Amino acid sequence: SPTVNISDILSSLSDKSISPESQVQKANDLINLFQNYPNVKNQLVFSQLGYRIQFFLLSKSKEVIAAGFRIARYFISDYDSLKLILSLRIHFFIIISLSKSNPSYYSNIERIQALKLIRKYLDIPNGAEILSVGIVNALLSICDQNDDDLKNIAIETLCELIILNPKLLYQADGFRYFLKIIVDGPFELSPLAGMAVVKLLSSPKSRKYINGYDLNYLLNYFLTYKTRFNIEKLNNSAFLVSSFLKTWSGLIAFCHNDFEPFKILINCLIYNNYYSRDSIMDIFFDILNLRPLPWIKTIDIKINSKNKNSNFYSQSEILLQQSNINKKNTNTGYHTNSPNNQITIINHYTSLILAILMNCNLMDKLLSIAKTTDDKKNKSKAICLIIEIFQLSSNLLPRNYWGISEELVSLIEDNGIENMMKSSKIFNYQQSSINTIFQIETYTRKISKGKTTYNVPPIVLHSLDKLNKDLIYKMAINIDDFQFRKMINDTKVLTTKDTSEWKWDIIIDLANGPLKNPKRFEETLKTTKFIKRLMSFYRPFKKKFSSMKKSKDQDKYINTGCALFKMFLSTSEGFKYLSENKLLPQIAECLAQIDPYSCITANEPIFSKKYLATRLSFGYFKMLAVLSSSSQGISLLSKWNIFTILYHIVERNDRSDIVLTFLPEFNYSKQSHLRIIFSKALTTRDRTVRLYATNLLKDLLRIPSCSKWAINLLIGQLYDTDIEVCNVSVEILDAYCVTPENMYEVLKYRPSLDHLGMIGAPLLLRFLSSPLGFNYLSEFDLIENEMDDWFNRKNDLYVLEIESLLFDEYSPFQNMLDSDGDEDVKVIDDYNIFFQKKILPHHFFGELVKTEEGNELLSRTTYFQSFVNTINALKDECENMENIIKLKGCLWAVGHIALSDFAIELVDKSGIIPTIIYICKMSKIWSLKGTAFFVVGLIANTQDGIECLDEYGWDISFDINNNPIGICLPKNLNEYFGNDKTLKVLDVDSEKNVIYDTSSKDLETSDAIVKKIFTSISYLCVPMLMGQGGKLLNKLRSKYRDKFDTAEVFLGAMNLLENTKYKPGARKFIVELFSNSKAIEALLKKDRRRSKVE
Repeated sequence: SPTVNISDILSSLSDKSISPESQVQKANDLINLFQNYPNVKNQLVFSQLGYRIQFFLLSKSKEVIAAGFRIARYFISDYDSLKLILSLRIHFFIIISLSKSNPSYYSNIERIQALKLIRKYLDIPNGAEILSVGIVNALLSICDQNDDDLKNIAIETLCELIILNPKLLYQADGFRYFLKIIVDGPFELSPLAGMAVVKLLSSPKSRKYINGYDLNYLLNYFLTYKTRFNIEKLNNSAFLVSSFLKTWSGLIAFCHNDFEPFKILINCLIYNNYYSRDSIMDIFFDILNLRPLPWIKTIDIKINSKNKNSNFYSQSEILLQQSNINKKNTNTGYHTNSPNNQITIINHYTSLILAILMNCNLMDKLLSIAKTTDDKKNKSKAICLIIEIFQLSSNLLPRNYWGISEELVSLIEDNGIENMMKSSKIFNYQQSSINTIFQIETYTRKISKGKTTYNVPPIVLHSLDKLNKDLIYKMAINIDDFQFRKMINDTKVLTTKDTSEWKWDIIIDLANGPLKNPKRFEETLKTTKFIKRLMSFYRPFKKKFSSMKKSKDQDKYINTGCALFKMFLSTSEGFKYLSENKLLPQIAECLAQIDPYSCITANEPIFSKKYLATRLSFGYFKMLAVLSSSSQGISLLSKWNIFTILYHIVERNDRSDIVLTFLPEFNYSKQSHLRIIFSKALTTRDRTVRLYATNLLKDLLRIPSCSKWAINLLIGQLYDTDIEVCNVSVEILDAYCVTPENMYEVLKYRPSLDHLGMIGAPLLLRFLSSPLGFNYLSEFDLIENEMDDWFNRKNDLYVLEIESLLFDEYSPFQNMLDSDGDEDVKVIDDYNIFFQKKILPHHFFGELVKTEEGNELLSRTTYFQSFVNTINALKDECENMENIIKLKGCLWAVGHIALSDFAIELVDKSGIIPTIIYICKMSKIWSLKGTAFFVVGLIANTQDGIECLDEYGWDISFDINNNPIGICLPKNLNEYFGNDKTLKVLDVDSEKNVIYDTSSKDLETSDAIVKKIFTSISYLCVPMLMGQGGKLLNKLRSKYRDKFDTAEVFLGAMNLLENTKYKPGARKFIVELFSNSKAIEALLKKDRRRSKVE
């Protein structure tokens, strides 16, 4: 039985005659019993087990000591068992083991098991509370050794400990030391450590253990005159600072003491050091959402560069497109991400950072760099940042924050800067005659691209563009005979059959212009082989075009083929020629080779998976798509049974590749078999095809002739068996229903949303925002039921949804962490704000009050008053997380209600706006402070809200049409963000977690020799006295050996290790003073005698 086995093992463990290998084997047997029979631990007499563990830990063998730590770790199952292990003086053994240094992984086994035992403490609820300061100092000592194999795991352990028991790190005076570790590396762990610090800052309960001035250590690498830098450390510091400023906790921490950290960082620009200045300006580019840090994501910052993943000018490009949420949309077209109908959060947060930077005189420092520095790159970047800041200021900040310095005018007129800018890689201009003013004007126009339409409907811009193209076409088609013949000859089609020598740009110009003239087409066809050779090149059986490998030049061949098809369809002669040519029959035959219902086969079809992946045969679908745009072309497709073949291919489950290739190419504006094929793709068994086809409906909704057909198909997709397909359908319909006209078209089909649950919520809320949708939902009693659900449950879930979304998607720490980490770990009470073009999720109460009927319904209920009462009752909450989430939910609800012109009066009369402003100003939970700040921005979207906020000292931002853009800032920034009193050490209990008998009394002795020993040990923590202390201890040890074997001296040494920071070498030296274990044995015997007496 397990009980018998464990008794046998315990009796053999105390046998001093067996070898270390046998001891380890017996320990492993005991651990296996603990794992297989957990209840057997309860049947043990702990004193017997404890004695064996101590016996192992006193061994000279590292493997046996490691086995002792393992036994202790596997015995621990709860807090009570943890305290039993603690009674064995286990902390002493852990500190001693961690103080040893070992050259190899194998000899590190003792330290590894000691660390694992510490981590076991962290796994037990409240286990971190009984760790000692001495263990923290031991961990910090390991982190101080760059070549220690256990450094990374020690840092990770400290990161967990700083969250579970920040008081312990404070008692060890280790926070500044911890920040040094973050900055100095290892850099792969800096994001993890940064997350821990942000978490610590989020609550006043843990924040009180941080001295605000310690945060300045993050700026140490910028505070230097050195001309040579460790670039890796400098970049890491920049990343950490930037990442901190993208969280509410980090931003407000940098605002403490009248924005001192911000001012220190900005003042570092005065140091004439290229690397430091460059990194600091990169931080400002990053936190203002102008471009990411260049070493995090490589980006070309030239004006003409384009990057699909990150746009250098993304923030500036979307600003003037913002308008009032309540303003009616003048466009009747479908716009998926129309900023006129959405509210972005990033602009509000960016405006706050920008205002703080302006308040801290960033512009003065940048102007000084631009005027005085000799470094061209620094000067270029400073000018670039100046322009961007003015661009952002004019679009984001309230007018009271605007201001153009006379120094900027002087800067622009400075000829010295003109010469610099001409050679600068940032501007990438070659003309030596361009002056500085023109360059800045051109650069500014570049970043303002897309913002000059001033609400001109897209249909007007499209008409102007079409008119321009028509004029170009008329000019191209009417050329004289000489020019025409010259173009034909210049193509080299008539002089050589080598297609690589053909001038494809001239060929496509001919197809798009002169050859669309019937006379020229007929003349060319009859008198030359020009068209015949081109068609021969594209015929599949000739193995020319169809066998060409994919390359950079592939577009010219495909585009020319499409241009030829358009040319044939433009004239009756061309249509007749195409209908009689072998090209279409051969394409149809090649398609039939992969049709499971045809009898045509081929050894290597040109539409096989291999060919489609490597050859240009996919280009035939683009050419066939040209035919699908006209009735004549559709008749040709029907003539050669291409529709039937495509229908059969869609039915196949093994050729989704070809379906995904041709599906987006065809034109579905005509009522034809193509629509049947598309409908078939929406219901095929292949989930990938269904999902892809559903996404394509988003584009088809933009085509007037396809919109009703596409709506019908999307409604059908709401009933798909795959959740993701349903979700995509809801998203597309939600975006389409922005205008009342579009919503009316959708509601004609009376879609049912009950079966979708949470997936259908966005569409349901979209319907709720219009009178027509409100009446439709009222028929099914959905509004009252949903209102109850949101009040009781979903309002809190909304908080978690929005904060988890922001953190998961945009946290710089998250992006830098190893992807193998635990994806379920989320820090939801402090979230990252740095994200681009993301909108607030729909809120039920916000959508409800967008109609008069909804506002009246809300007024008749007690829900709004309940929100108000909760906010008033919990405005000073700073401990209970459930109450904080509830408070945030009520804040978001009131903010969304205040967005409506119908409901702002209800909000104003309730008197809740001063309370929201109070939370923004006084809340000790910084993420709650940020939530209130966002809610104030929501209130600033209506005229009544603006008037109310103005009374309480807030400035409002307006767009070029003098409409509010949902951005407001306090007139006194320092009052709201620069005067927080919680970021300093408050009344914290300074009593340290001591290891039983270790206290200052251990150093009190009448023995002069013992006093000398303690004094010499204390010398080892002072670099200048370390050598002297070591010599004294060696002399004392050789002369008074017996003193080092006493429990008194050992406890005194442990006391010093507990309360004093020693370098790793000194810790090792102190531990080796007691290497014979006699002092520890004496202490343990003393403990056993005491326990017997008790």
